[in-house]
Amino acid sequence: MLISKLKQNILKTNSKVFTALRILNSSKVKILFILNKKKQLVGTITDGDLRRAFLKGVGTNDLVIRVMKKSPKFIYESQANDNKLIKDYFINKGIEQLPVLSKTKKLKKILIDGEMNDTNFIYSNPFVVMAGGVGKRLMPLTKNIPKPMIKVASKPIIQHIIESASSNGFYNFYISVNYLRHKIEKYFGDGKKFGVNISYVKESKPLGTAGSLSLLNTKNRLPIIVVNGDTITDVSFKNLIDYHNKNNSHFTIVTNLERKKRQIGVIETKSNKVIDLIEKPVVTTKINTGIYVMNKNVLKKIKKNRFLNMTDLIKKLIKKKRKVISFPIYEKWEDLGTKNNLFKVRRR
Repeated sequence: MLISKLKQNILKTNSKVFTALRILNSSKVKILFILNKKKQLVGTITDGDLRRAFLKGVGTNDLVIRVMKKSPKFIYESQANDNKLIKDYFINKGIEQLPVLSKTKKLKKILIDGEMNDTNFIYSNPFVVMAGGVGKRLMPLTKNIPKPMIKVASKPIIQHIIESASSNGFYNFYISVNYLRHKIEKYFGDGKKFGVNISYVKESKPLGTAGSLSLLNTKNRLPIIVVNGDTITDVSFKNLIDYHNKNNSHFTIVTNLERKKRQIGVIETKSNKVIDLIEKPVVTTKINTGIYVMNKNVLKKIKKNRFLNMTDLIKKLIKKKRKVISFPIYEKWEDLGTKNNLFKVRRR
């Protein structure tokens, strides 16, 4: 691909992380190329590089050089016609975008693996949408319709979730239902019209945000994705499941990085000595998005037909010293469980 078509994916070393976030969130090509003042390639940034940096405390106002992977793989212009070499990078070394450099290491063009956007790869992991709640905070909107069936951009919230996951290669869906469940079942049926398989986990009474998982009837031993039914997100569920597996995690929580500016000055002290004063600092916190991945054996920790919230299940796992990790996201994520948030998203 010519550089002119990937201009937005090329940044300078003095660019900020928030710029990298914005570009990766909007670009189909999920990699950035970092050039120095001489226009030489000095690093690359991928989705995984950003997540690892956030976990280490890197902020959005930091420079991209704190995040980038130095000494990236590349070939020279003289090698650009060596199909055997290029194939080796794409297939054996797992590289999806290969920079082509001049003798002076200036970026000339970027080769992209033709299979990079292959949507034929299928994940058979169970994908559970929690849709049994009454939606009290949205009353009277939810008086005659379950919360996950409220429409955003002319589609029910659940449909957004299913279509997003389906585009990532997931097809094995379970919807946990209780309140006005017949309306959800009538709309989605067995999932055929959406190109997926849908089964239902039917609560006879409210079981909380995790309790209905005790009723999940699947022989599938793969990790389970669980998503709250009032969530819309652009998160890559493919990347999420790969991250969970790569880290040998027992339970993975998707976290959104929220940045808020304090309206007062903050003083840092060491003992009683003031060592710094920060005027209106920006504080970054990790927010639970209501999106999770759990290993199948976690279900054993959930008593059948007993009320249990997801937060209590997570605390139980932490107490048992199970591996619970965070998957920080920069992609769009919307919690539509309140009227303010719902109306805000509808106005966009």
